[in-house]
Amino acid sequence: MRTVVGYTGGRNSNPSYKSVSAGDGHAEAVRCEYDNTTLSYTDMLDAFWTNYVGPGNGQYRAVIWYSTEEERKLAQARLEEERASGKWLGFQVSEIAISIEPEGEWFDAEPYHQYRTIGGVNRWEEELAKNSSRSNA
Repeated sequence: MRTVVGYTGGRNSNPSYKSVSAGDGHAEAVRCEYDNTTLSYTDMLDAFWTNYVGPGNGQYRAVIWYSTEEERKLAQARLEEERASGKWLGFQVSEIAISIEPEGEWFDAEPYHQYRTIGGVNRWEEELAKNSSRSNA
């Protein structure tokens, strides 16, 4: 499992932190590359919802990306489950707060954004490792 911080979903063909911050339409994102024989898209959704803290906006908006129609359906069903769970305030899971979108062109962020700290991208890797261990038990 490997994670990379980057930008996606915008108009600029050469985004940088500066252009994303200025509103070029990209979101800052974490791309998770994983072996689908040990982790599933559902595991990825579990990690997303475990780490979700609520809505952002602009470059920090909350988006679940998908690459297949099956993934879109899984993401939508999970979003509906979360909305019905009562765990969230309504605005945290509203259509404005979180979206499900097809994956677009990916751009790796600058090297200084590729951090591995507690509470950062490493948290995703740790959560997914736990899910992988449960799947293989």
